[in-house]
Order: sequence, then C-alpha cells, then structure tokens
Amino acid sequence: MNIEEFGQFKNGTLVPITVRERQVWAFVPKMLPCEWKLPERLWPLLVTAREAIAELNAIAGSLPNPLFLNTSLRRREAIKSSTIEDTHVSPDELLRFEMESAEERTAGVGSANALEVLNCADALRAGREYLRNHELGLDLIRDLHRTLLSGTRMAHKNPGQFRQVQVFVGRRFTPSPPGIALSDCLENFERYLVSPGDSLDALVRAFVAHYQFEAIHPFEDGNGRIGRILLSLMICRDLSLHEPWIGLSGYFERHRREYYDRLLAVSTHGEWDEWVEFCLHGAVREAGAATDKCEKLRQLRDTYHDKMGNVTPRAAQVIEHLFLFPVVEASALARTLRVSYNTARSDIDNFVKFGILRKAGRGRPQAYRADEIMDISYPPDD
Repeated sequence: MNIEEFGQFKNGTLVPITVRERQVWAFVPKMLPCEWKLPERLWPLLVTAREAIAELNAIAGSLPNPLFLNTSLRRREAIKSSTIEDTHVSPDELLRFEMESAEERTAGVGSANALEVLNCADALRAGREYLRNHELGLDLIRDLHRTLLSGTRMAHKNPGQFRQVQVFVGRRFTPSPPGIALSDCLENFERYLVSPGDSLDALVRAFVAHYQFEAIHPFEDGNGRIGRILLSLMICRDLSLHEPWIGLSGYFERHRREYYDRLLAVSTHGEWDEWVEFCLHGAVREAGAATDKCEKLRQLRDTYHDKMGNVTPRAAQVIEHLFLFPVVEASALARTLRVSYNTARSDIDNFVKFGILRKAGRGRPQAYRADEIMDISYPPDD
C-alpha cells in the first residue's frame, strides 16, 4: 500500500503493523456515525432512487406468487456478487446444480463454483428469514458467513468466526484493521446497525454501512459477498420492503473498477459524495430493471396459463414450478409434483410441444429449458 495515496481528509487512521517481519501500514476507518451529510445536489437523485424502489416493492408485492421474482433476483444477486470475486457460474449451471440431489453433486470445478454461488443465494434467503424476528447484528453476520463458506473450497477459512489474522482489502492490498482495532470496529458497526444515531436517509445509511463493512473486512475470506448481502438486507429492512428485491451486485459487477475505486477513495480522501452518488445511480438502475422484469414475468405467466390450461391437469403446477426453476428434468419434476417419472416425462413433452420448453444440451439426465423465462430472469446481455 502506498500511504502517500492517503490525503488530509482520509476517512480513518494509518497504523504501523508487522507482516512477515516487515513493517507495513494498516488502515482503521473512522467510527460511525460519520460527520458527512448528503449534499443538496444529490437530493433529487435520492428521491428518484427511493421512488424507483417503492414502485418495485408495490409491483413485486402484488405478483400472484412473489417468489417468482424474489427467487430469480436472489440467484442473480448471488451470481453477480460471486463474479466480482472471480467465481464464474452461469444461470443454467446454477439451476442444473440446484436440481441435483446431494448424492448427485460431484466435486468437479464447475460444481465447486456452483456450490459457492448457491451458498451465497442461501445466505441472502436465510438472512431475510432471520430478520423477520431478530435484529441485524454480529450474530447474523457470523451466521451468514458460516452459510456462505459451508462445504466450499474456503471452508478452512474459519466459517462464522471473525478473523484472528491480518488480511488485505481488494486489489490494491490495503491492510485492514488489526487486532484490538478490529474488535472495536465491529462493536461500533453493530451499534450503528441497531441504533445509527445520525440523520441520514435509510438508503444512504445502507451505502455508508457497506463501505464500513468492506473497510473493516472482518473475515479471512468472503467479505465482499457478505458485505453485499448485508447491503440488500439493510435496504429491505430499513425501507420496509416485502422482500430484498433490490441488490446492487449486478451494477457493481458491470462497474467493477469504479466500485473498488470509489470504496478506496472514501478511505484515502473521504469522498463520501462520490461513493453515495455512485450507489444511488445503481439503485435507480437495478430497481428499474427489476420492475421491468416483474411486469414481463407476470405477462408471460398469464400467457402460459391461457395456452396450457386445458392440456394437462397438472399444467398449472408445472407453470408455477417453471417460474421458480426454469431449467428442469423429469426426475426432479417428478419429485416436486409427487408424481411418477413417466407422468413428469409426459408433462415435459407437452410443454416441449407447445414451445415453452426445449432440450438443453445432451447431458444425462436430459435437462429442458424455458427460454422465455430465462431470458427475462437472466438476460443474456445483463
């Protein structure tokens, strides 16, 4: 780390530490709440972001089955958040992995990546369930981390335990708070989550907390993904959303370099304005995209029910399943519908005949893909 990057208005303190018998500098962020206030020039953008999120919450909450949108958004958030960390899994790969039973899952590279992404999605889901009855605090953060790393290649990185060793933050290798400073930072962070003690708007406060978590970097591994899960959960909780419809990992992934640079600039020069503005643009973009996705899924579901209503007595069940799992195979569908393999096979054939499903690849067992649902839920150019 080049300490000359840190200017007069840096958001914290540089402290000397020893790493591998060499003295380096670590960065300890200022405690929260911060003294920064949202500048007037950003108020209109904040209003736009809040309105976009409110519209999404209203429309998504009125879906016949809100899980249609929530499940696809959760998967996408996990895929994009993992991509930022260079763990690459396509939506098709993740869905095929989800279909497999525990016995069917192998230890290959693709499966290892898919498990990490699936764990990320599971952590977001579990976090939402936890917050229905509990406060957002360090206990939840440890649980999220345990879920994220469970069974993965990083399972040796002490899942659910705050680190006892020095780690480095991001691609610029800024050492994070050491030793006793870490404990103090975490205690302060939890107090801020429960009782922030500032006058910031709740959405802005979530962006401030995200920076703080990434600057603290409390785990040996998985800090970026946990931080982005916390961001989604804070927005859901503090903006009173039905579900965590809004996540910024897709936006952060598309602007990865700027994402890292904006985080670092808060540390080095206290550039809160630019960081929050960057996040607000992301919220507007992601909320609008999710609202559009919601409307398209609703219309497509109605079309499928009109088309398939009288074809098979299980058509409605199959349609509802496809909007949750748009890649299927006969055995998995039979388990879900609690019918025989041959019955599920017949249902799939009917949906192929009407152009809703098509064969996906040549693997065994044969998978089938609902292209229209996949293209809405996971756009190819996303």
